[in-house]
Amino acid sequence: MGRPPLPLGTWGKIRIRKLPSGVHRAIAKYRDYDGVTRRVERVGATNSKAQNNLLEALRDRVRVVRESEITANSKVEVGAAVYFAELKRSDKAVRTKQDYMGAWERYLREPLAQLR
Repeated sequence: MGRPPLPLGTWGKIRIRKLPSGVHRAIAKYRDYDGVTRRVERVGATNSKAQNNLLEALRDRVRVVRESEITANSKVEVGAAVYFAELKRSDKAVRTKQDYMGAWERYLREPLAQLR
C-alpha cells in the first residue's frame, strides 16, 4: 500500500543540501490546493537561512486558481461573481442557473458576501 497523500496546503520533510557554489538549497514537496504536489525550493547562505527562506515561501504560498481575479484576500462576493460568470457560460439548464443565482441572492449574499 502506498503512502497517503499530503493534506492540502501542507509540506513534507525539508531537505537541505550544500551546492558546489557554496549556497545551501532547501527543498520540500508541497501539496497545493488544486491537489497537485509540487517541489518548492529556496536558497540561503547557511542551512538555517535556506530553511527559513523555504518556510516563509511555504507559509506565504497562496492557492492556485484558474481565475486571476481571485486571491487569498478576495471576498466571497468576488468568488461568487466568477462562479456565476462560469455558470452563465455553462450548458446547465436555464432553470438550474436561475435557482442557483436566486439562492445566492435570497439566502447567501447578505451573510457571506463580505467574508474573505
